[in-house]
Amino acid sequence: MPFIDALTTWGAVVTTYMVAKKLLENWIYWFVIDSISIYLFVSRELYFTAFLFLVYLFIIVIGYRSWREMETAANETNL
Repeated sequence: MPFIDALTTWGAVVTTYMVAKKLLENWIYWFVIDSISIYLFVSRELYFTAFLFLVYLFIIVIGYRSWREMETAANETNL
């Protein structure tokens, strides 16, 4: 599955750029990329790596909520 693997690699590069620009949407892209990566790792029988990416999914949810709360608080103070 080289095309799917390349998709996740380039997606990670683009999403890393989005993190540097502090775009909230980066978390959604990370979630999709890591979900696809879990499928790839399980299909290659790399179960520990797939588990690591499952842990990343939980971190993504926490990060998204945290960034969204900070953005909401910043918008409220600017009003």
